[in-house]
Amino acid sequence: MLWIISPHLGDDWRSVQKYFVSKYTSQKYKLIQFPVPNGVKHIKALNKCMKVLKKFVKPDDLCVVFDSDAWPVNKNWIKICSAYLKEKKYCAVQRTEADDGRHIAHPCFVCWPASRNLEWATHGPAKNPHVKGSENQNIWKGFKRTNAHELHPRLYSIYGNIVYHHGAGSRDVSGEHKFVKGLQYQTDFWANPGKFIRRLRDE
Repeated sequence: MLWIISPHLGDDWRSVQKYFVSKYTSQKYKLIQFPVPNGVKHIKALNKCMKVLKKFVKPDDLCVVFDSDAWPVNKNWIKICSAYLKEKKYCAVQRTEADDGRHIAHPCFVCWPASRNLEWATHGPAKNPHVKGSENQNIWKGFKRTNAHELHPRLYSIYGNIVYHHGAGSRDVSGEHKFVKGLQYQTDFWANPGKFIRRLRDE
């Protein structure tokens, strides 16, 4: 069984995430869109998600964490991850485009067998979460940004050609200089998310 859990602040991303998970996941799965109250820090929400998973998963199950604004965009995503998991402890997004996250596993997408232990840690002044111990890049497979068409250096990213991450989807970044120029594309995304992602892939 494939268990997918995603911490959600509000309802904005629930339907679009559910649509893409259903479209690109061919095996049996359970999607848990875990509600996060206002004010709860990201790492605390992730830790709660892990506790929820432990209630249901069996050792031979596969676990996935997605950010609320992330989902698969490749029908072979589980097959690709499973191939790497034969040799690696887990697979995850590696945001080499972000100075504070280029060497660590980002929680917008992490995939691992339930039989293996996974924990979260924080980094930087903002105490952003990452997979604990991922500074050792030999033990995990990192999926790097593979956009064919760039709209913004940090937002609207495809990783490993298997996962889309909108970036900062559940927080207000309108006052942050590094994100402001990218916000002009929000209308295009919500008008047709599928078309928008195909544009990033130059399809």
